[in-house]
Amino acid sequence: MKKTLIVIAAWLLAGDWVMARQLEKRFPTEKEPIRFVSERKSVSLLPEEIRYIESNDKEVTVFATEGRRFRNRTGIAQWEALLGRDFVRIHRSYLVRRSAITSISFFSPAFFTREWISCVISNYSFSYCG
Repeated sequence: MKKTLIVIAAWLLAGDWVMARQLEKRFPTEKEPIRFVSERKSVSLLPEEIRYIESNDKEVTVFATEGRRFRNRTGIAQWEALLGRDFVRIHRSYLVRRSAITSISFFSPAFFTREWISCVISNYSFSYCG
């Protein structure tokens, strides 16, 4: 009887361990760094380090924490797909971290500075303060 219980407990523990490993592979808790090339140098950033992305024709500028900027030729649509739901496209030229949007208002003027972005899209204004 004791041997049977030990065998059952071992199977349950092994099954739990296998299930945890499979879930970790399928849904990783740690985010993978995003790798790209900027000015002929390889750059690796965690998604949390990216503040916002600005597109200017064929060139994209990635604004990261600590005032770092990286130029890249990857299109903003590709960045949007790569970064996922944590970022929202507030304009055809801007991709902003969702958690950093400070306000959304109607009929507000637009202005741009290094630390503050406000952008009017179809009469709505999205403000980001980094």
